[in-house]
Amino acid sequence: MSRPIWLTLAMSLDGYIADAQDGYAWITGQGDPRLDTVKRWDFDAFTAACDTVILGRRCYTLGQHLPFKGKRIIVGTRSPFNDPLVETSTDVVETVKALRNEEGPAVFVFGGAQIAQAVLAEGCLDRMVIGIVPVTLGNGIRLFEASSMTQLWTLQDVIIEDGIVILDYVRRKA
Repeated sequence: MSRPIWLTLAMSLDGYIADAQDGYAWITGQGDPRLDTVKRWDFDAFTAACDTVILGRRCYTLGQHLPFKGKRIIVGTRSPFNDPLVETSTDVVETVKALRNEEGPAVFVFGGAQIAQAVLAEGCLDRMVIGIVPVTLGNGIRLFEASSMTQLWTLQDVIIEDGIVILDYVRRKA
């Protein structure tokens, strides 16, 4: 049995996960709950099902690893560094492939875009939960770049919270 590899991110309507200054202040709802679904996205339950979090060096530098205390944290970086609370990997795709072959709970690919794109391009993701935030940024850091591989996904759930549409996809079985 292999470990599932999951990704969850917020994305603007025009496909960005961060603005041009690496900012995330735009990740807010529209202030109108009229279209909200009864079901809510439970990020805590999602992360509780994961024991390992993988993120990029920029996310680490921004302190985005701090909420995951107690989990195994792996930072993808071209220049390994010394932090006793995290591991580093110079080849995140190979790290993900090795983790997949271990026994254990899900692995959470937190981001950023380079990490998510590399893992997706190699066909390593099993689940993607994408929150579409009602804003266009015009520029910034894109979630999806060009890829040479077509991948099929099955929508398993849709949740709406304050104008944010949360799409939960699993890899379609061949």
